[in-house]
Amino acid sequence: MATKGGNGNERRNTLRAELDSLRDKQAGNKSSRGKVLDQIKAYQENIQKKVSWLLFFLEMAIKAVLQIKDLQAAKAKIPYKTVAEVDARIA
Repeated sequence: MATKGGNGNERRNTLRAELDSLRDKQAGNKSSRGKVLDQIKAYQENIQKKVSWLLFFLEMAIKAVLQIKDLQAAKAKIPYKTVAEVDARIA
């Protein structure tokens, strides 16, 4: 069986070198993409923490407002508003 001459080997070596170069570029791009995705994930986690704290404080503020409204409603139901009114009723 005869093998191809030097010309065929040179072409194959050139193509293999080009393939290796493309693989290296592809690996570099994949690595770079991975770093960017890690940064995005870190930003998303940071934002999520801030949003959860904001929601927590908003929830606490709403509860406080509701408690104030409940106290005001309960106070409005009391027939006597001041000590003087109680004393006047007793007398």
